[in-house]
Amino acid sequence: MGFSKSSYTTCSLQAALLALEQGLKLAVEMPYAAIEIESDSTDIIKMLMDENASTNACLLNCRSLMHRLKSPVTRHNFREGNAVADCLAKEAVKNFKPDKCYHLDCPPLFAEAVLEKDI
Repeated sequence: MGFSKSSYTTCSLQAALLALEQGLKLAVEMPYAAIEIESDSTDIIKMLMDENASTNACLLNCRSLMHRLKSPVTRHNFREGNAVADCLAKEAVKNFKPDKCYHLDCPPLFAEAVLEKDI
């Protein structure tokens, strides 16, 4: 299960937080027993773990959603290991529709080759 969504932001950190928030919302909606969070942003991981890091509404919402998901494991993943997410993000920029979130039950055709390399 995955998603693709465009958003208005000029900061990569805020874009990563928005993506995390959307992913966590999706996880709450789905009947998953356990999830793991991987990010290529060490800053995001530090902010999530440090309760005094920020009062950013998106960050606070991410923490709340993580609590509802029973505090999933959160770890760093190098950018090379995040190629499918990067591919989906680039496609969302090309087809910018900020109010639309696409839930994906299977990888879109444009991401299949990237996913095969990742396996």
